[in-house]
Amino acid sequence: EALGATADVRIVPVAADKAEALIAKYPYYAVDTIPAGTYGLESEVPTVSVLAMLATTTDLPEEVAYGITKAIYANTDKISHAKGSLIKAETALNGVGIEVHPGAQKFFDEQ
Repeated sequence: EALGATADVRIVPVAADKAEALIAKYPYYAVDTIPAGTYGLESEVPTVSVLAMLATTTDLPEEVAYGITKAIYANTDKISHAKGSLIKAETALNGVGIEVHPGAQKFFDEQ
């Protein structure tokens, strides 16, 4: 939104078929919507967004990775980001194209 305060910003909608083609090729993208009122928009605009993930080294002990993962999913109600309500264990691994840490995988296997 800071950019919109200093420059003229035009948000270009992403057509549904283009979004689906992108997601088919790169599954870490997701269909999303920019809400009305954001960037001064009068109406919502369809777009794509990138799924987020945390990364670590293989040196992180399994019990630590497990504990971090468990803490995140036990406290999703406290995440204040606008997309916080979308953080769910059952969809967390969607589009992940790299190996999941054994500690995190242990948590997801328990779900």
